[in-house]
Amino acid sequence: MVLCVNALESAIKAKLGVPPDERKLQLRDLLTQVRSQFPDLNEFDGDKIRALRDKRNQLVHYGFSPKDDRECAVLLLDVGLPFLNLCYKTMYDFYLDWHEIRPGITTFDKLTSAEMSKAGLVPDVAEQLGFIMYIYKSANGKEGFNPEHSFYAFIHFIRMHLKQSAMSQSEMNSLEDAESRGIQYDNETKLKNGLERLFHDTCNLDCPICYGIGTMIVELDENSLSEGDIAPDRCGCVRCGFVVGRGASYISKVLLATQMVESRERLLKEFGLTDRG
Repeated sequence: MVLCVNALESAIKAKLGVPPDERKLQLRDLLTQVRSQFPDLNEFDGDKIRALRDKRNQLVHYGFSPKDDRECAVLLLDVGLPFLNLCYKTMYDFYLDWHEIRPGITTFDKLTSAEMSKAGLVPDVAEQLGFIMYIYKSANGKEGFNPEHSFYAFIHFIRMHLKQSAMSQSEMNSLEDAESRGIQYDNETKLKNGLERLFHDTCNLDCPICYGIGTMIVELDENSLSEGDIAPDRCGCVRCGFVVGRGASYISKVLLATQMVESRERLLKEFGLTDRG
């Protein structure tokens, strides 16, 4: 959250021509100036921005503890990321999520070169950011939902890439050798068989975290099936180890939403159900 507020201050200072090392102007002063130039920024709740700023100051001056997790998650999801994205779009025509550059485009390569230059994050990371926001929006307010869980998939995504970037050449060679000799495939097959025995009414989809093809074993929601519909419940990837347990289907539904739509007709036929539209 501290980094988010720092990014916000830096973006505003750059637009106003304020030197980066200028310390006298606080965030509230910067906001007053920039809002006079960009009225659209006034639409964002000022009280929420003040709460974000005050929490950032508390963390900087007094430190962070796990007790702050929930409050920081809510402030980041409700205020920090949405307002930062609004500032980027309004002041710079720059986007954290490339989908917003030209609504309706489904793949990044459909954008023009000029449009691609407006994307602030590489497509994979932008997709994970979108997952965070969609999980929060879809589950916020529901009984038992913890806002921190919105970051669950993103945390796994970051850990996976950190692990890959820290691999030695010998480790990379061993992985390539295992893949070429079919060892990886055999191991994944064994894990798939194990999950399919553990789960009920399963299907295989692509993993939205590591992008393994067919490596995500998904247990379909039994209540939806009994009503003649298809929806994911718990799931697990046999390649990267990402798992969503029972009771957190709101995560699976967001991560697998596109694939469930694309696979709907096939799955309905496999389970002997009629498409109810």
